[in-house]
Amino acid sequence: MAFIPKSLYPTPDEGVIKMITGINNIGSLAILDPSAGHGHILDYISRVSGRYNDKRNLYTIEIDADCRAVLREKGYSVIDEDFLLHHNHRFYDVILMNPPWSEGAQHVIHAFEQSGGALIKAYVNAETIRNPFSSDRKRLAHLIEKYGSVEFCGQLFKDADRVTYAEAALITLQDTSVKTAFRMPYDSVKPTNLDFEEFSAGLAPVDIFESYEAQFNAALAAYQELLAAKRKLEFYTNSFLNDLRLDNTLKECTSANYDDSYNMFLTTLTKEAWAELFRKTKLKNLTTGSVSREIQAMQASQGVMSFNRSNMEKLFETLFLSRVGIMKQCVLDVFDQLTKYHAENREMVEGWKTNSGYKVAKKFILPNIVETGYSNPYLSYHPSILSDLEKSLCFLSGINYETITPIQDIYRNYSMNFGKFPYGQWIDSTFFELKAFKKGSMHFKFHNEELRERFNMLVATERKWVAEKNKQGVYK
Repeated sequence: MAFIPKSLYPTPDEGVIKMITGINNIGSLAILDPSAGHGHILDYISRVSGRYNDKRNLYTIEIDADCRAVLREKGYSVIDEDFLLHHNHRFYDVILMNPPWSEGAQHVIHAFEQSGGALIKAYVNAETIRNPFSSDRKRLAHLIEKYGSVEFCGQLFKDADRVTYAEAALITLQDTSVKTAFRMPYDSVKPTNLDFEEFSAGLAPVDIFESYEAQFNAALAAYQELLAAKRKLEFYTNSFLNDLRLDNTLKECTSANYDDSYNMFLTTLTKEAWAELFRKTKLKNLTTGSVSREIQAMQASQGVMSFNRSNMEKLFETLFLSRVGIMKQCVLDVFDQLTKYHAENREMVEGWKTNSGYKVAKKFILPNIVETGYSNPYLSYHPSILSDLEKSLCFLSGINYETITPIQDIYRNYSMNFGKFPYGQWIDSTFFELKAFKKGSMHFKFHNEELRERFNMLVATERKWVAEKNKQGVYK
């Protein structure tokens, strides 16, 4: 069983059953649990509705980082961290919640304000209802009186994963007057049927013609609004979606159900907005292949989070604090690519703490770098060892990778300028002397011995082959 935070009291199955009784088609609804913990409520719904492998419309918010990791592992979309700071943009059918009981009234009130007319089912401490001494509790009592009901459930959690003998109350709330933003009154332009016999006899009333004219003019006005909205949409989504991507997204999101269409568009726009933000960091351009895949996984989980200033700041803080560790991992990845499968590239060292430690040699060889089976040979982009190697050395030397000429480009430019591929010739790059051979291999010699030493000692220190530096800056 996963660790349960102190404030988390997982909802027992009995409590979930009581929550969802009377809700039809629970397996097809868009559901939010804004205090999700480890996902007990949605877990039960997934089991009984057959949604265990399809959690696309099951959304969560959770303040505890370890719980968020559990939710993501289970496949739920984690859209935010602190529900009380969450501003909702999505349409839900149902909000099911068991918030921290010390803040139960605040959470339920906020859920009602953000619900957009969704049905709310929420467990709170029964004392929250019975003893409305605070302004929040008084307001909650007013909402219940006007929009819902409350059921006292006794000691519902006395046999739960975390026991409490406090009595629970199940609140039901819904404001059906704001169920959706896409329903509107059509007033006097309601379509009217014209009887052909009346028309041929000249008996058609004038108000029918007026109605048709009104429909015609309203249709033109609506289309003008549509075009204006489209231009406005193109302007504001330009940073995230080009025109073609926007058109395709709109086609994909078109649905008879406008709520679903809106949610689909919101999901796509949120994903693309986070993707653009990740692109702006240029981290994937500066990291090695395996680390880039980790960043892509991070981007995938971040892609469902609410796109707001707070979450953007948290992401950049995480990346900023992790940047040195990220680039160190890049160096370790490259070191392994150079030495793990190519023993001849290793330089053994006496006197280290372990006999398993070694360095990258001053001169090393990599196979399968040159694609030779074509009339115009070229450097292979697979594997990506060349760019990974240069990225790691840029990190160690403080050089911006985007300012150097990559090895692939050096050889491409040589072939274009001289009309042939430079087999057997030493060619200079930013960090190496290079010589390519027709058998596909490439020889490397470090320009800078001090940089090679820094590269090797970073790996040796991270892997505990040597002790870290002492105060005088000398490795012990």
